[in-house]
Amino acid sequence: MIQDLIINIDPPAIPGLRFRLFASEADLEPNVVLNNICSRADGADWVDTLSAAQHWLAEADDMSNPYRDMLFAEVRGQMVARGITGWFTDDDGNWIYWLDCVVHPEWRGKGIGGALLNWLEQHAKELAATHNSAGKSKFFQSRVDDHIAANVNLLQRAGYKPVRYGFLLKRSLGMAIPDIALPTHFEVRPAKPDHYRAIFDAELEVLQEDGSHHQQTDEDYRQWQMDTWFQPELFRVAWDTQKNEVAATALSYINHEQNKTLNRKRGYTQSICVRRPYRQTKIAEALLAMSLHLHKSLGMDEVALGIDTKTPNGELQLYQSMGFAVEKQGTTYRKEMV
Repeated sequence: MIQDLIINIDPPAIPGLRFRLFASEADLEPNVVLNNICSRADGADWVDTLSAAQHWLAEADDMSNPYRDMLFAEVRGQMVARGITGWFTDDDGNWIYWLDCVVHPEWRGKGIGGALLNWLEQHAKELAATHNSAGKSKFFQSRVDDHIAANVNLLQRAGYKPVRYGFLLKRSLGMAIPDIALPTHFEVRPAKPDHYRAIFDAELEVLQEDGSHHQQTDEDYRQWQMDTWFQPELFRVAWDTQKNEVAATALSYINHEQNKTLNRKRGYTQSICVRRPYRQTKIAEALLAMSLHLHKSLGMDEVALGIDTKTPNGELQLYQSMGFAVEKQGTTYRKEMV
């Protein structure tokens, strides 16, 4: 059984420290509390919730099973750190084993994070041994915010190298918003259920161009519709009226729970994706302007989005030209598994 797994770990000498696997749904609440403490300490602007954690647990699959792949560190019963791993294959067929650790601010610099990282790597190797790679490479992967020096240093000391860079961008809706018309032969249509698959496939087609998103399944499509950010009433989707196909997407959403907790009015103008045949047509700018107007009409004060800088579409320049500014930068690190 999963709970019978032996935890092989070299712990730092801290009285009362113990490591254990995820045991039950009862572990979700203290983990949410830990995530939020770390989030506030690190200047992050997101909030974890118990409902989101319960949804995550209900949708967990073999690619990341918390009962097998999640480890907690406790000191005299208090949760002070958490690590988790999972896997996927990228578009080049490589096997990617992602690792994620958080350590309570009061317990950083004491060796707990390093012990967790070492366990996650060894555990990922055990998972990898059950996967037939068919000659493809296997990598450890982890993403950290650049301003958290301790996390960056931990990965760099362990031999990880940067492979991707991302930005969180933000824009005030108090700034003037341009009105940009769609090109001829394009129109924005309401996102109806019989359009969902075409929207999903069009977005994925663009995201997969730079290798940042792995192959998706029917189950991924189902989960996409169950995510909290699936708010089709806020989607702005441009259709080619001559070919009757999706040309570009702007899949906005609002996280009302986070806004209430953080006392803000923020919307997200996420997933601005333009399929290759429709680039250089100002469709992206038109959809983005429509999304900005939409969020302002809904009472939002600001909008934000995250992007990856290795995409081939000049996204950073596009958003800066529309009034967005860089809020934070993060880096994805990899190390080949040997």
